[in-house]
Amino acid sequence: MSKSIKRLISFLLISVMCLGFMPASYAATSSAYQSAIKNVMDTFISSDDKATNVNSQILNGRYRTVQMLEVIAHELDSSGEYAKSISRVMDTFVQQDDRADTIYQQEANGAYRTVELLAIIVHELDKTGFYGKFADDLIDGLWENDKKANGVDGQIVIGTYKTVQMLEVIAYELDKNSTYAKEIDRIMDKLSEEDKKAQYFSFQVVNGEYRTVELLEIIARELDKNNTFSSLIDNVMDTLRQNDRSASHINHQNVNGTYRTVQMLEIIAYELLL
Repeated sequence: MSKSIKRLISFLLISVMCLGFMPASYAATSSAYQSAIKNVMDTFISSDDKATNVNSQILNGRYRTVQMLEVIAHELDSSGEYAKSISRVMDTFVQQDDRADTIYQQEANGAYRTVELLAIIVHELDKTGFYGKFADDLIDGLWENDKKANGVDGQIVIGTYKTVQMLEVIAYELDKNSTYAKEIDRIMDKLSEEDKKAQYFSFQVVNGEYRTVELLEIIARELDKNNTFSSLIDNVMDTLRQNDRSASHINHQNVNGTYRTVQMLEIIAYELLL
């Protein structure tokens, strides 16, 4: 990991913990979630330090995304209604990791579990039953597309694009006053435009990863009612752009996208503790 990325991660961890949003009324569960978030980020940093190549870094980002989404899904599940569903996804995550013969199969595992956890989050946020059907349709589409996938590369693209589509649902779900509607549409249009230009699957993956970060930015701002996390969100997006400009290979862009995803999810996880 470059020193600049390490400094950014440290800045995020320290800044969020020092924002003064831990009133005495916080339940023990909030403290447990703080520990869970920190554990994911500690693993994120240590796994990056141990990574021997960019593929190891990409997998680190994919797997930490799943683990951070698990925390977020539990945070939103105040009644425990979705606890079994979350556990099923995480059990599959572990089982598929054990069965994987290649790092690319592990990446596909991370991508698919990401979609499944996001579907649970859509249902957790859905108070009217309107948005849940979109999540269910996307899950059905995931498995239909999986049957036609052109190998593991195709599976990674499918999982990445379905992630973007699921985040689109969440972004609209949280956008009560249509404040971000045009921006959400712009991101989805760009997903389609960049897909048409993509020459190889790796370009499609980076397209999906970057759109993922952009939609997560919107979701983070939707949740940030008092602009408490505004500067942290800005820092992640600045780093996305800076690292994109300095990337010398498409795989470096992939790492950039997956790592910024984890950092944006960290912010969202802390926002939900307010």
